[in-house]
Amino acid sequence: MSDIQKSGWSLPPDPDSDSELDIPTRPYVAASLRRNKISNQPHAILAALHDDRNKTGKSLGVQSFGYHPNMDAFLNKELKDAIATDVEGLTEKVFPSDAFAVAPDVVLDALKAGPTPMYANDRWDCPNLKKQHQERPFATFLDNLGDEIRAIYAEHEKPLPAEKRRWSADFCDTPLNGGVASRKPDLSLVPEGREADWTNHIADGQLKSNVRDKSDASAQLFDGALNTLSAQDERHHHIGVAFIGELCFISYCDRAGCIQSLPLDIHADPEGFLRIFMGLTIADRGRLGFDPTIIHDGGKRYVVIDGKKYELVKNLTQAAGIRGLGTVVWQGVEVKESEKDGGERGGGDGGDGEGGGGQGGGEGAKDDAKQERESVAIKSAWADRTRAHSEDFFLDRANKAGVEGVPTLVGYERVRHNGHLLSTETIREGLTYGKDCKVVFEVRDLTRLVVKEIGVPLHQFASKTEFLSAIRDIVYAHDGLYNKANTLHCDINDKNVLLRVIAGAAPETLRRGLLIDENYSTALDEKREGASSALRSCGPLFAASDILMWPDRFAPELRHDLESLLCLVIWTCVCFAGPSGRLRVSDMKESKIYGWLQMEESYAGANKAAVLNLRPKDKDMFRDFMKETFHPYWDDVQKCVYDLRRVIMRDDPPPTHMEVIKVLDKHIPRIKLREEKAPEAHHPATAAKKRGRIRGVGGASGSQADGAEEASELRKTGRKRARVSEGSNSPYFEEDCTPCGKKALKGERVVECRNPKCRVLYHERCAPLKEGQSYTTWLCWKCVDSGFKLPKKQKAKAPAPS
Repeated sequence: MSDIQKSGWSLPPDPDSDSELDIPTRPYVAASLRRNKISNQPHAILAALHDDRNKTGKSLGVQSFGYHPNMDAFLNKELKDAIATDVEGLTEKVFPSDAFAVAPDVVLDALKAGPTPMYANDRWDCPNLKKQHQERPFATFLDNLGDEIRAIYAEHEKPLPAEKRRWSADFCDTPLNGGVASRKPDLSLVPEGREADWTNHIADGQLKSNVRDKSDASAQLFDGALNTLSAQDERHHHIGVAFIGELCFISYCDRAGCIQSLPLDIHADPEGFLRIFMGLTIADRGRLGFDPTIIHDGGKRYVVIDGKKYELVKNLTQAAGIRGLGTVVWQGVEVKESEKDGGERGGGDGGDGEGGGGQGGGEGAKDDAKQERESVAIKSAWADRTRAHSEDFFLDRANKAGVEGVPTLVGYERVRHNGHLLSTETIREGLTYGKDCKVVFEVRDLTRLVVKEIGVPLHQFASKTEFLSAIRDIVYAHDGLYNKANTLHCDINDKNVLLRVIAGAAPETLRRGLLIDENYSTALDEKREGASSALRSCGPLFAASDILMWPDRFAPELRHDLESLLCLVIWTCVCFAGPSGRLRVSDMKESKIYGWLQMEESYAGANKAAVLNLRPKDKDMFRDFMKETFHPYWDDVQKCVYDLRRVIMRDDPPPTHMEVIKVLDKHIPRIKLREEKAPEAHHPATAAKKRGRIRGVGGASGSQADGAEEASELRKTGRKRARVSEGSNSPYFEEDCTPCGKKALKGERVVECRNPKCRVLYHERCAPLKEGQSYTTWLCWKCVDSGFKLPKKQKAKAPAPS
């Protein structure tokens, strides 16, 4: 007899012990496949990785995120069910015969002739690829082969690409710069005369001496695709080549996944090998994945959208990853013939009409101001064809309903080239897959969207007041979408909540919040018949815990979007140590919020629910969570976050927009008053102003300090730091602020890179300073990348005010 039986305790009698318990379960809902991908990682993580690679700090302690095991795991998850191997006909589809002015068989015959043929006795005159460490001699062979083929083209008087592409093995032992992941390609193909980095990278090759290492070679080619597609805003796909022993295959990666060719023996099938080699080395750039619809003219880039021509001024943001939307956002300016003519006339003898000095300086400045007012944001994305509506549908709805705080639609199109849609479907048509291949590739079409508003990331806030006010703006915008436009956003995260940039606004003006990216939005007035079939991103850090744990049981609701917004507020308070994107220095892995960053969505959702779900006061640990994880800069915001959580995470009655706005209305005046009373503690710009660290700040002592610094630099470099053209009447500095793209007015607080040869300029509020860093030692990221070091005498602090 057991102890329980001895105690006399027993279960209550069950009148119907054979029947199943009648426990209600939640019904299934139609839901798209969601996965945590590299592109989901927040700005702070990617910025901290950049700092670590460039040895500029150990912010957040997330260095291990970029290590092979973690990055490869994310990539494998992203490409799961989207890889097809041993595909027949792929090489001929990628590089058809009409891609070559001289056919590969003709080239092969020429290479067999002469006193020193490169192909003889059924073998190429190349290193033995069955041996290890053949990267450098094989790269030399490939380069020599390329020179021979160019000579054959010259003999046939056939045209060649303007750029000469060179194979190199210089990075087989050291990482190639400029990638989202630190990787060492065995072979890299880069245009001659261009810097070897991932931004100029054309193709990469991997060498394995044993055919059993095919999977390793494939994984490394995926890394090359990741870095290339994440670093180049004109790339549609990436082609890599692997040599496993004497076998060779290509790996074609685009926004729908990856397809790999059937391996061929380079010696037994020399023409097949030549087709691959010639395709990579001398074929048109369009066949290598470069966008054929972007026009290059005079060092500038242009696109035509809805019949209007736009100049691509700068890349504002670009998503990392392979599979998915592949979003790129540019700042653009519409090109009009009248403005173009006026700009040329305004330039006169003083320059090119872009704010130059001399006789045309004044009119050039007017043209600059006009272009600033007419700047637009141009978004390029590979949209899932199975979605019920594209993003322009929801923006048009919102604009017609008068919703504020969302972008204004200017134009939209599905991009065509030579009359055909640019689609991931094109390359896959007509290919022969193995009988065991069960991959069903998603179909994505290239789209371009133009909107009026331009923004900067939310973490570039200038004060806590601006941050919380922007959050309130987002709630108002979401309320307008929900109640006026019958739209639920469904994708609130740190990349889709911006601070709107308005040309000509005073520096002290609070920037308004801007809610962007309605690609995943849902129409509330339409019945859900099903879900799109393509993979969609799901960032555990910002997604609601219900969606993370039970994606096929919970349809998106208002409370889920509000929970995402709450997570954004919490994350900002944890990761940032002040305004202008200043990351804290800490080890994120030791923080309780690290559980929200788990790769598996259900684990992250459970960790998040354990923190956010409401409990009785005597058992609620949320206050302790804030005290342990929030940076001290946010101490006076904790009460606001606590109240937001009490409203948003409530089940009955469900939260409303107005309740959230009421909480923010309650706390923003209090925090604003504290910042005004103690500006040094809340806004570093004020303290810096008193110390004279920032050029353009008023006050006698500040001006004296700036004057001393400028005089010192004039002695060293012979140029003025003011960077305003001699004789120019322009009210602006010559350079735009790099992060926000706005012109800096004379008298504004601006910060310059301390490299005397660099001309990068930031608004003070946009300068990404770290804890303990001074404006007098600040370097832009390009100078940090290049390894520039300040002389010791230049590291001295600015003189104290007299």
